[in-house]
Amino acid sequence: MKKQNLVIAVLAIVIGVLIGTQLNRGPKESQASQQLQTKQRFAMNVVVSGVPFWTDTRETWEKIGKTVEGVETVFGGPTDTDASKQIEEMDALIAEKVDGIVIAPCDSDSLTPEIDKAVAAGIPVVTYLTDSPKSKRICYVTSSLEGASRLVGDYVANIGGYTGSAIVSIGAAGSEEQRRRAAGFKEIVKQHPGMELVQTVEDKFDDVKGADEIKAALIRTPDVRFIFGCNSRSAAAAVTALKELGKKPGDVLVSAWDYDSDVLKLIKDGWVQASAAQQSSFMTELCFGILQADGKNFLYPQSLDLKKFGVPPLPTMIEVPVTLITSTNADAYVRVQGK
Repeated sequence: MKKQNLVIAVLAIVIGVLIGTQLNRGPKESQASQQLQTKQRFAMNVVVSGVPFWTDTRETWEKIGKTVEGVETVFGGPTDTDASKQIEEMDALIAEKVDGIVIAPCDSDSLTPEIDKAVAAGIPVVTYLTDSPKSKRICYVTSSLEGASRLVGDYVANIGGYTGSAIVSIGAAGSEEQRRRAAGFKEIVKQHPGMELVQTVEDKFDDVKGADEIKAALIRTPDVRFIFGCNSRSAAAAVTALKELGKKPGDVLVSAWDYDSDVLKLIKDGWVQASAAQQSSFMTELCFGILQADGKNFLYPQSLDLKKFGVPPLPTMIEVPVTLITSTNADAYVRVQGK
C-alpha cells in the first residue's frame, strides 16, 4: 500500500511539474510550440543530386522552408542514376508521412510504382524535370524539352551550315526527359539533308564516363561536326574528349544544357556554342505551390465537383520555356559570390 501511494505521489509531482511548465510558457513560446507541431513537411528527391545543375532548385527549395510559415522542406536524392537507391529514399519519405513529394525520377518506369505507393498513402506527388507519365502524380513540371533542343540545336547547326555528322549525348536511356531532349536534336538533324546522326551515347550525367563514351565515338567517326548534349555534364564531357584527341575550339560544334560554371567558361572560351537555361527557381516554386494547394484543399475550385468526377484541376504537364545562352549573355549566369 505504501509503495502504491509512493508511485501515485511521484506521478502527481511529475504531472504537476509538466502542467506548471505549460502554464509558465509565455504566449510567444506556446505559439511557437504549436507551430512546430503543425508544420507541414515537403520533400524533394532528385536524380544525381550532387551535380551543380541542382543549385538553383536546391537553394529555392531550402528558402521556401525557411521563409514560408508552418513549412519545412528537405532536399535529397541519390548521387547517381541508381533507381533502387531512390526507391529506398522514397520508402523512407512515405514512412515518415511527409505532406508532399517533388521527385525527379532516376528511371521513369522503375519509379512509377513508388509514386503510386506514395499517392495511395495520401501523399501528393509532383514530378519535376523527369517524368513518370504512367504514375498517379498530380502534375509534371518541366522545362521545354523537344522545343528547347530544337532552339539550341538549330542555333548550333546554323553555325555549321547545317552540314556534317552529329553525336547526341544523353544522361540515361531510361530517363523520359533525356529521351525527349534527344528527340528535339534528332529532329534538327532529320530536317537537313546535309546532316547525319551517327551515334547516341549515354554519358550517365558524369564527366569522366561521358568523356570516355564520346571519345570512343569520335575515334569511330573522326569527321563528326556536331555534339549535341542533353544534360548539364554532356558538354563538359564532350570538351574533355575533344581535348584528349587534340581538337581545338570550333573544330567540333558543341551544345550544352544548363549553366554550370565550367560550362559557362567553355562557352566564353569558344569550346561550346550554346546552351539552354531553364527557369529553375520559378519551376521549383510551381511544384511547391501545387503541393501546398493540394494539402490545404484549395487546389480544386471550391464550388465545382471536379475531384468527384475525376477531372484534373490543372494541366497534367506544365512546360516552361528556356532561354538560349551564348557568348553574348553567358556572364548573366555567372554566380555572384556571397549571394
